[in-house]
Amino acid sequence: MKNKKIILGLILGLSLFLRLYKLGHLEPFGDEIDVGYHAYSLWHTGRDYYGQLLPTYIHSFSEWRAPLLMYVTAPVVGLLGLNAWTVRLPVVLLGVLNVYLVYCLVKELTDDENWGLISSFVLAVIPWHVHYSRTAFESTLLLGLILGGTLFFFKEKFSLSSLLYGLSFYAYNTANVFVPFLGLVLIITKRKKVFSDLKRMILPAVIFLVVSLPIIFQVFFGQAAGRFNLISIFGDDVTIRKIIHLRNTGVNPRIERVFHNKLTGWGGVFVNNYITSLSSQFLFLTGDPNPRHSLPNYGQLFWLLAPFLVLGLLSLPKVKIRQFKVLIISWMLISPIPSALTVGGGNQATRLFLMLPPLVILIALGFKSVKNKLLRVSGLGLIFLSLIFFLHNYFVHYQQEAYRHWHYGYREAMTWLKDNRNEQRVIISNALEPGLIRYLFWNELNPKEFQQNFEDDQLKKDIFTDFDGFKVKNTYFGLITSEDKINWLKDNLNSDDLFLAYQGKEAPGDWDWQLSPPEGLEVVKAVDDPWGKPLMYWVTSK
Repeated sequence: MKNKKIILGLILGLSLFLRLYKLGHLEPFGDEIDVGYHAYSLWHTGRDYYGQLLPTYIHSFSEWRAPLLMYVTAPVVGLLGLNAWTVRLPVVLLGVLNVYLVYCLVKELTDDENWGLISSFVLAVIPWHVHYSRTAFESTLLLGLILGGTLFFFKEKFSLSSLLYGLSFYAYNTANVFVPFLGLVLIITKRKKVFSDLKRMILPAVIFLVVSLPIIFQVFFGQAAGRFNLISIFGDDVTIRKIIHLRNTGVNPRIERVFHNKLTGWGGVFVNNYITSLSSQFLFLTGDPNPRHSLPNYGQLFWLLAPFLVLGLLSLPKVKIRQFKVLIISWMLISPIPSALTVGGGNQATRLFLMLPPLVILIALGFKSVKNKLLRVSGLGLIFLSLIFFLHNYFVHYQQEAYRHWHYGYREAMTWLKDNRNEQRVIISNALEPGLIRYLFWNELNPKEFQQNFEDDQLKKDIFTDFDGFKVKNTYFGLITSEDKINWLKDNLNSDDLFLAYQGKEAPGDWDWQLSPPEGLEVVKAVDDPWGKPLMYWVTSK
């Protein structure tokens, strides 16, 4: 027993190390920065940066978002400041908690500590979970709430379970579909216990309703509904246009309606998404095509784990604990549904993140089913070898290959501004990425001051000559509309002004302004990309 606790401690220690090491080596991208400044604003003012008091759904510049991660992050950034580490640290700790909860859940339901330890180890080291618990993705928080809620449910601590399931709706939108389905499975699984003492279930039901009603209102009538409509397959114009085209190019439009309609169109997209999410291509070979969600040419799981997953599936019927088998199978079948309902959801790793528990538990079962000790040790060695190769690519090559997707350069540019700015006018081009949220984050602008001075971030035409934008006090954000951007800079910048210009946008082609700036302009700070080539410049007039 003591040895098992030591092994669990080593697994959790490894999990923490993998998530903390060089935590800030990738710059926070837009969504992470958004989480950070919302959290900073909530801590200092009790409002999000738009000024909503303790919101149940948060208004960001580009979209509406579930708020719980911002609340969880608020004390950390409020006390320690805004940077990559403080925004990501809560998710790191939640990731380690995920690893521990998987161990607890398996041990609770199977009374097999070895199975629990192997499951926790697999979750601790696989690329999908390592990457997502090193960045401020809401899905890691959601997974922790659902694992905790499920564990407490089987421990018959129904009030705590209801609280965590209710909070899950505030974590990430996939909970809106997944939790009702999983809840139904759990109630059916323990129906005798649940229905034999209905009085005992009144308090958990009340807790769940009180906690979840505000967000349920948002889901059906508020901004969450609008968010779903933007990404759902039901609002996808491509599918509708394809249906119309097929109807109009057939023999008879009335007959074609039988074969080509919304039901068959949406059904086909859903099934394709669902099957793709379970495919070896997504899980073991190429992963999510978005470079922020996975490394290029890496699956979400190590491909060496594929045989163990197959062995786990083959061994599952032999497991004697019926309710555990029902849980694993149901969880596996339900988890792709929320993502399959969205455009491109077949390989969207964030929305499919809830697939992880059944996958790692089945892989662990496959590993456990190998009777030959030498094969087990060899398998463990291969997993560690896969981890070493993954970490090498992650820390050495990934930043160079995917730097634009992590909005590289803004940290250096904005922190330089914070340290060197006086009271001069600053103009930040939006030609590469929206500059406002990055300015707020890296300058740690006082949220109360921002709320008092901010009107909106919609570009207003010609706020000065040939420049569409908006301002926050004496900082301007927007786009030069003149085709001759260099002459615009010469004509409109004073010697006290600062303008953030981008290579390939305001600076044409590969003209290196640091070596030879345009006549009349001076580069006071240049930011290079990871390859040493110019990326952006702070320029002023000579």
